[in-house]
Amino acid sequence: METISIFGNLSFALSALSFLMQDMSRLRLIAIVSAVLGIFYNYNVTESPLWLVIFWLSTFMTINLSMLVAEHIRNKSAKFNKDEQELFETLFPELSAFEFLQLLNAGSWKTIRSRERFISAQKENFKLALIWRGQAKVLKGKKVAANLKRGTLIGEISFLTGEKPTADVLLESGSLVLVWDHEKLRQWISKNSNAAISFQRLMTSDLAAKI
Repeated sequence: METISIFGNLSFALSALSFLMQDMSRLRLIAIVSAVLGIFYNYNVTESPLWLVIFWLSTFMTINLSMLVAEHIRNKSAKFNKDEQELFETLFPELSAFEFLQLLNAGSWKTIRSRERFISAQKENFKLALIWRGQAKVLKGKKVAANLKRGTLIGEISFLTGEKPTADVLLESGSLVLVWDHEKLRQWISKNSNAAISFQRLMTSDLAAKI
């Protein structure tokens, strides 16, 4: 195999590899490297450079590079307070900073001043919450069925199935929760399909831990 052919094969191999990437940043980075190798190959493989191929490879590389720069700027502009930064690093490390900022903006922080019934059994529920400080009690009748602590979701079954809750959930005084309206959260999921996988994984693991 001629040395120049190695560059051509590497370019196509990396291009194929990029299609396997779920992370868009990695996909674009690999595509850029593939384009660079492809440009080098098509410039040297014949006596006269293949300008048409080089032009389109350069165009694709420029698009991917500009998108990476734009994403970097968006992520740098995302600012979090102490609780949000800790939540980001603890439960959502797979999201980009900008994706996590959008997730925060889809919901709102709520501090519980006195014990509050967040969910009522057999009543429609349109809220999903994540406990970040404090705790909650799950009541079936007057009996405490479970104690929910930091990092636990509340109301995920209603969100996933649309069914009415089968138990009451009481948030204790002093708790800090991040609350999402179902509709706004679904809008975030529809706009961030790749990032939504991490959120759905969190819900799945949370449900499994409660069983």
